[in-house]
Amino acid sequence: MENRSKSNSGFSLRTVLLFFLIAATIICGLWGCQPAEADPEPDLTEPETTQNPEIPSARFGELHVISEEDLPADKDRDFWLYGFQEKTESGSMTLRVVSLYGTDEYDTAGIKVSFAAGGPSDEQETQGELVSEINSGNGSLSATKLGGQGFCVTELPGLPAEGAVVMTLLPFGVKGGTVSYSDTYTALWYDSQFCGYYKGSDVFGFENAYDCAYGCVMTIVEGANEGIFRACAGVFVSEGYELVSQTEAAGNLFATVTGSTYSVSLAYIEYNNELRIMREPVGNTEPELLKKTETEKTCQPLLLQVGVVSYDDSVTNGTCYMFRLSDGSFLIIDGGSKEDFVTVGPKMVYRQNAQRIYALLKEYAPDPNNIRIAGWIITHYHEDHYGALQRFAELYSGDKTLSIERFLFNYSSQGPKADAAMAAFPGAKQVQVHPGQHLYVRDAEIEILYTHELYTPREISNLNTESVVFRVTLGGQTLLMTADMSEEANQVIRDMYGNYLKSDFVAVAHHGWVGGNTEFYTLVKPEYALWPVGLNGYFGVKTYYVSKENLSSLERNEYFLPDNSDTMFRSGETVKVEYSEANYEKKGMRALYVAGFSTWVFKLPFYGTNYSVTENVQIN
Repeated sequence: MENRSKSNSGFSLRTVLLFFLIAATIICGLWGCQPAEADPEPDLTEPETTQNPEIPSARFGELHVISEEDLPADKDRDFWLYGFQEKTESGSMTLRVVSLYGTDEYDTAGIKVSFAAGGPSDEQETQGELVSEINSGNGSLSATKLGGQGFCVTELPGLPAEGAVVMTLLPFGVKGGTVSYSDTYTALWYDSQFCGYYKGSDVFGFENAYDCAYGCVMTIVEGANEGIFRACAGVFVSEGYELVSQTEAAGNLFATVTGSTYSVSLAYIEYNNELRIMREPVGNTEPELLKKTETEKTCQPLLLQVGVVSYDDSVTNGTCYMFRLSDGSFLIIDGGSKEDFVTVGPKMVYRQNAQRIYALLKEYAPDPNNIRIAGWIITHYHEDHYGALQRFAELYSGDKTLSIERFLFNYSSQGPKADAAMAAFPGAKQVQVHPGQHLYVRDAEIEILYTHELYTPREISNLNTESVVFRVTLGGQTLLMTADMSEEANQVIRDMYGNYLKSDFVAVAHHGWVGGNTEFYTLVKPEYALWPVGLNGYFGVKTYYVSKENLSSLERNEYFLPDNSDTMFRSGETVKVEYSEANYEKKGMRALYVAGFSTWVFKLPFYGTNYSVTENVQIN
């Protein structure tokens, strides 16, 4: 839809329009509209519906909801729609929609009006050329013809002045018995304030929605704004949904509402003025996670970076992070690959990622006979992230000393192997997460910054683009988990959040492969960086059996590249970089910790020295 600017050349048209509006108000508001005696009402119930080439529908039916002082001047348009509103002393609102058409182009014209919420639910139709009054529901509809021009007025009084009103408008013109419909428009009000309008009416029907897997579908409203977001959220609330969360981040707005059948998540994206509405079965959600609760604090929270591949391995990738929460329960992120051992040339190389997770749970749980995993996040459907969960399920799903409360994820399509592993723990909930949600797992706050739903409907040719990117707040510090964020996701996240990404820790994206860059890390400006990669990838390796690139030297990772003023410590499978005071002043970095094949344990809050590190050993 275009915005028409004012111009002096439109003065005469504006004057004529104002005359029509005043006349409509007098006719409809003071005298009442009486049926015309000479003109029979045209029959619009049977005619053929088509786009008549003699009636250029592109030239009529553009919606303008404006003030009387802001009438647009456009002599090329044959059919205008205007909306006016007023709030009454009784607290209700009256809307008037005025359509103007040229009788040289149409025998008659009008507008169909219906409501999605906040007003009469029955569809009503007004017709041009006739002086008539039609009472239907709460609406008083009229149309008239004056001075060679025709206009019709749709007046709907008694609408709620608080909450959402969503009006769907379908203009039409009739010539020679043929009806031509214009585009459908939807206009929204919230608390009696006009929010805006957009083309189309299917914002709540989800008939043209995108499949986001696991029963979730998404529709996108372009040209949205804050008011449209609030109005749409208000519509669901008015229909009986519970508003369980509403958040704001860097000008972007988010809300989640739940009903008896569906849960709906809304995300208004400020930089491109899109409203994304995701509807899914209510069983995919856990509303209580969106509400902050008090946690009994019995132990110090910890962050563990667990290395999952050794220098001798044939791969460099894999991710495993664990948090011990203040009540002694755990939050796990990914886990690494499934295989316990792999053959590299003549060597048998061990990984044992699932066994290592279990051993660390036993070691750091306050009661090793009562291990509680409060949440396990799988960031995306790549084996070096979900594979350890498969093996964990095979080994420990029957362990009576261990329980898993929930899995958190969001894939763009089904993930059958990870699904089967989650199903091996029948008491665990499976929760789909969405952008803008703040999930409270004990005293850890998990803010979902990105899922594939912010990239859809563009093709996801690389599953890294569906990596869930989120920030964990625990012990007064923040850790930005980037998983295998792709370049495409990187751009969306930077456009949406900018400096809002600032965090104390950052996990280097995609193990240092394509995904992160200096622009991204500059916005995050972390004090500490965690690099989930084997030392064979960090330094690079070239042997007869394995050849890997030196990731630490690549341009995309230059933000973390040490210079001559910095200090690198290396011992076996352990690497740490301490940045100089000059580099700290320059970019705020204090230290980098490479996962290697070691387990790093950071006490939270972390001050730079309160940590321990041990090399991973083979588990018998």
